[in-house]
Amino acid sequence: MGRPERFVLIAGGSVLAVVVLAVALIVALGGPEKANYDPATPEGVVQRYLEAIRRGNADAARELLSERARQQIDTDGGWALYRPGPIGDNRLVTVERTEVAGDRATVWLRVEDSSDSGLSLERYSWTMTIPLVREDGDWLIDDPYVVWF
Repeated sequence: MGRPERFVLIAGGSVLAVVVLAVALIVALGGPEKANYDPATPEGVVQRYLEAIRRGNADAARELLSERARQQIDTDGGWALYRPGPIGDNRLVTVERTEVAGDRATVWLRVEDSSDSGLSLERYSWTMTIPLVREDGDWLIDDPYVVWF
């Protein structure tokens, strides 16, 4: 085996080793860690609400809505109109930022959805805002429509 062939084998082996190492690190490190917010903060209320939706617990989700939002649900014909389907494992929701002004707050979420269409992995992302209001000292989601994602 000549010098050029040996060089190609060594370079190819090195590239393969780097790729194998990168894949091993990705598998070992796993996905992003779940943030844990104080349940009394606007971010914590949104997190608890999304967890209730993820588990399919409509009662727990409804308890995190403001009085105005619950009245709107009742006036419009019930929770079934607002309740989303389960949040899939291919959806990543992260808090981008939060603004608090007195008894009102807004939480901006970044939602990333990936779908496997066979040959490629497609990613879609969007930002949604969640309005909250403080009632009796607790932060509550003030719009039942925010669940549609």
